[in-house]
Amino acid sequence: MLDSNHHMAPCSFVCRLREQVSAQRRWACRRPVVCLFVGLYSVFLASFRCVEAQETPFDESGPGTGRRFARLLQAEDTIESGNQPLPSASADDDLSAPDTETETDSAERTDEPLGQPPPDNSLQFLRGSTVLLKPGEFQTEYGFFYSTLQNRFVEPDGLGGLIEVESIDRSFVVPLTVRFGLSDDIQLSGTVPVGFSYVEVEDPFIEDHSSLFTAGDIVIGANAILGRGNDEAPDILGGVNFIVPTDNGRSGVGGLQPALGSGFFGVGWNLTAIRSYDPAVFFASVGHTHLFKRHLSGGEVQPGEFIDYSFGMSFSINDEVTLNGEVIGGFQFDTEFDGVEIPNSSNEPISLRLSVIRTVTPEYFIEPSLQFGLTEDASTVLLGISFTRSPPS
Repeated sequence: MLDSNHHMAPCSFVCRLREQVSAQRRWACRRPVVCLFVGLYSVFLASFRCVEAQETPFDESGPGTGRRFARLLQAEDTIESGNQPLPSASADDDLSAPDTETETDSAERTDEPLGQPPPDNSLQFLRGSTVLLKPGEFQTEYGFFYSTLQNRFVEPDGLGGLIEVESIDRSFVVPLTVRFGLSDDIQLSGTVPVGFSYVEVEDPFIEDHSSLFTAGDIVIGANAILGRGNDEAPDILGGVNFIVPTDNGRSGVGGLQPALGSGFFGVGWNLTAIRSYDPAVFFASVGHTHLFKRHLSGGEVQPGEFIDYSFGMSFSINDEVTLNGEVIGGFQFDTEFDGVEIPNSSNEPISLRLSVIRTVTPEYFIEPSLQFGLTEDASTVLLGISFTRSPPS
């Protein structure tokens, strides 16, 4: 028995020693996992505290709780770095007291506008027929336009008869325009086009071509607001214009000589309705132009009355870009020569105009455009770009 017990005691000691060694080995294997878990938990807790401090949450204890909680967290981080002690709570940091100073500052910052509002150019594509300027303000505009027009018309032959003529007119025009705000409801304007005209003419007797650098018709006009819709109905505007021709040797009826204008004195009127559905603006216009008779080609030429119309829309993509589309049409009655109507001398030009207004600065914008004819009497194509400088907002 003694021998047996004597041999069992060392065996128990060895078994316990083996169990301790095995436990230490198991702990050594699990230690990296536990350390990794503790580290991840610490990072998560620190991130949560930073986000909570940035969002400055508010609870029922008072509106200023979040800000003071963030300040305490910042002070606690300072203590950990060994720089300054944690500030003690004071009467000023009463969590139950509302932070009226912060609320007042936030309200003031909310009410104050950030910078200057962008200019509203949604109506600039109608700048020639509406009132956009304040009293005493000026707007200047210039552009470059190239157009081609193929036309067939009837022309006196100088011997008391008529002949049919075909022509191709190519023009490069630089219009110069100035607009002035006379009052809140009236705007004045003046336009003088200058440029180059090249004409090819063919009739039963001759084929000819000629060119001329000249000025076109001077147009002086005025636009007025007749009624304001106040976002409940369209705004109604009216306008009148006076046409003053330049002496460029134009023949008058069909245009055998190169020219940029009609060659006749004239007067006209128009009415325009504008309705805005932000960001879109719709409009429609109708007008009438009368050209006074003139002695040309051995007789008196009286151009027919001209009725014009247009309609379209503008769409603001953002504060800097506006897309515009417009149908421009009209009908001119037969021309009279010495009191007799010339057969088939009426014409009906209809064209489609597309343009984009790009605001470069609050005072300056450009408008490239493309206009192409939908009927034989309209210009085949008209390409152009205009540069407009408006008064500062």
